[in-house]
Amino acid sequence: MTLISLDEAKKYLRVDSADEDAVISSLLSAAARLCIDVARLNEDQWADIDSTGTESDHYSAADLQAVRETMRVAILYTLGYLY
Repeated sequence: MTLISLDEAKKYLRVDSADEDAVISSLLSAAARLCIDVARLNEDQWADIDSTGTESDHYSAADLQAVRETMRVAILYTLGYLY
């Protein structure tokens, strides 16, 4: 996932060791999927959000930045809840 890396997730969860990397990776994927479903994004929209591009067919540059920031917060919050 480009939007949130494992290192960012571990920092958010305040986990220092690599002992729980597999669990955190799994929970990160689940959190992202949950947020994608709640936001009712299709695969093309999510691909645009999860990429490093600055514009897409679905979003202007400003909208894309705003959606990315919102999705990052939502995913991290969900990850914290699942953890």
